[in-house]
Amino acid sequence: MANGFRRSVSDLLDDWRHLTPTRRRQPRPVSHTPPLPISSKAGPLVLCPVRDIWKDEVGDVQYFYDEMQQAFLLYKEGAFYYHSFDPQQQAKIIPFPYDLSPLIHARLSKNGSMLGVQRSSYEIELFDVTSAAKVTLTFQTSKQAVVRILGFIWSEVDAYDLAVITSMGLELFKVSPLRNSSKSVKQYSYPTVHYLYEPKSSLILLCTGKQGAVLQGFFVRSLSTAKSTHRLPKFELDTRTDSSLKPEELSLVQIYERVYLVQIDGELGRLTLYRLSKDQVVQNPALELCVTGKFGLSVVDNLLVVHHPSSQVSLVYDVKHSSPQYPIVNPLPLTCKNGFEIDNGHLYDDAWQYLHSNFIFDGSTGSLWQISLALQDVVLQFTDKLELVYLLIRRSNCKPTVVSVIRNLLHDKHPLPAVSKLFNMLNSIYRAAILERAQMFQSRRFVEMSHSLPVGTFVGDPGLDSTVNKDTPTNKEEAEADGGDLRDLTTSEGLAVILQADVYHHVFAPLAAEQILEGKYLISVILEYNRSLLLQQLPPQNYIQDLLVDLLIDHKQYFQLHQLLQYHVINDSPDVAHRLLILGGANGPYRPVFQAGLDMLVRLQRFEDVIEALLKSNKVMEALSFLQRHPIAAIAAKRFLRVAAEQGDPMLLYTVTRFFLDWDQEVRIAQADARNLQSQFGVPYALLPAPCLDECDAYLDQSELDNLRRLSIRTPKSDSSANGHPISANESSAMPFGPSLKGF
Repeated sequence: MANGFRRSVSDLLDDWRHLTPTRRRQPRPVSHTPPLPISSKAGPLVLCPVRDIWKDEVGDVQYFYDEMQQAFLLYKEGAFYYHSFDPQQQAKIIPFPYDLSPLIHARLSKNGSMLGVQRSSYEIELFDVTSAAKVTLTFQTSKQAVVRILGFIWSEVDAYDLAVITSMGLELFKVSPLRNSSKSVKQYSYPTVHYLYEPKSSLILLCTGKQGAVLQGFFVRSLSTAKSTHRLPKFELDTRTDSSLKPEELSLVQIYERVYLVQIDGELGRLTLYRLSKDQVVQNPALELCVTGKFGLSVVDNLLVVHHPSSQVSLVYDVKHSSPQYPIVNPLPLTCKNGFEIDNGHLYDDAWQYLHSNFIFDGSTGSLWQISLALQDVVLQFTDKLELVYLLIRRSNCKPTVVSVIRNLLHDKHPLPAVSKLFNMLNSIYRAAILERAQMFQSRRFVEMSHSLPVGTFVGDPGLDSTVNKDTPTNKEEAEADGGDLRDLTTSEGLAVILQADVYHHVFAPLAAEQILEGKYLISVILEYNRSLLLQQLPPQNYIQDLLVDLLIDHKQYFQLHQLLQYHVINDSPDVAHRLLILGGANGPYRPVFQAGLDMLVRLQRFEDVIEALLKSNKVMEALSFLQRHPIAAIAAKRFLRVAAEQGDPMLLYTVTRFFLDWDQEVRIAQADARNLQSQFGVPYALLPAPCLDECDAYLDQSELDNLRRLSIRTPKSDSSANGHPISANESSAMPFGPSLKGF
């Protein structure tokens, strides 16, 4: 169910992407002759210093990169030094009682308890770090083949501890240095030239065949509990010549949580992507790099970055872009953050090593750098803002940039059809996040909707939308109870969710406060946003509705406001109802919306506000009629008497007083008979609320009050229905009380 839903969201995004205007920025064709043209603008790829791996001379140090743990393992003078890429972690020192140099390779296990050392092409020594106990794995050469160790990788599963890649294939071992024992668990025989490893997915790719062009992959950390490894389908790469593929021509990367094999042909300047999964291998269209020579590869925020040291520029590609064969920005060099300088003063130095993901290591100085993406510089490179937003929502920490782009897009009065497509795309992601989150927390009301969502059914909840401004009315407690703050919410596909609070606080509210945009345009934009929310079955938040009503009133669009109210485009809320009452009041400019405000208060069951609005309009008889249908406990009669007295009509004053006295008398009779009815029929009797008759003598003489009280003493209404049964609570609350108001 979840996978199917995610596919449908991707299809929807693809449909939106194809609906965007066909006029996109296409990079100008570049000659195959290097160097590439360099833009004068600042590049979006920024180098940030991480730490210095060493500060001494390099000559006496051997260092080994561990891509699985993102760390360096240094060996110098009989001790290992473990340097993590995290600058907050101190270097770990692992002393040894004897010299192990020279080393071919060394790796530390994930938990740091075992150390693997390779000093020859046929033997691996495994040490227990605490006791220095050792077990040796030796691979014998037979008459049929020469076995040569290509590398080894520590495992994270219980079935085995070590994966060793040799010239004869892959072999898995269970080892215990303390017991001086090792056991071969599984062996896969493939004559191997070299291998590739991707740590996040634990994929080992063996390059087999004479040219190393036939590839066989293994997921050595399978998601299945029954198997510790999973074998991929075998596939073959396209090669130009009969020469073998070089290891630097192939790389394994993970982009958008999918594993890709990257093949770079430096002589042709061509890059080919192969998407690897457990069931199939899919080849993507080749990318023409337009330059030749040596290349480096990085992955920065799910963007493929190709470095060309000769031209000293970097090309940035997005595999999910509408035109993935073109760079998303102009070729630009790396820049240093906040004025930092490279130690040797040269970018793209020959000693640079482009490590897994987005790290660069300078082997000559021991400096480690990280590449980050400056989204603001990416914005400057785009002219198609819709395609830009589609690119930005897939980046991390993109929300401030996205809302800034939307605000600038509206500030420039972008056409409404294009704005509508943008809102549809953002709100489809919003809906997907809500449904995924509902499935995650197994909410009963959302699980029922996930099976069948008829048209008109809302899937949103006001509590799911958080806010940045604490003064805006929200239901933050409910949002936290459902799983925490949603301001950094993303979908399972890594798409950023732009909430209604983000659009309100950072787009609509600032534009309305600046008063630069034409009012009709901003009103149309907010209506388009509401329409998009309703199209995705998401209820608009009250603060967006309030802003819309304010704009309609400020720009005197009264008739349009009335139409929106009649068709229930604007949600019911107390604030909107009170604005309508003011607008349609006695001194208001548009009287027809007064009744719409009263109807809204009735739907909200704010009966006291309805009566207060009628009394302010001197509609005493209408207020009494409404009170007769909707009783309110302990309502003060003096409010009605004061308004009746101000009008100077003795008959009206008499009617109001008689109404409340009869009401009070009926309540007294009901209270006297309630206990008897309950004991006789066994059903609780629903009592009408009693009015408050304090200070009534301020409007009538005592003699007049006594006369009215004598008139109000009459035969009480029957407390039973026609068949002799008592009136239930629901029936009693729905029946009118007091004298009939006909004739007044």
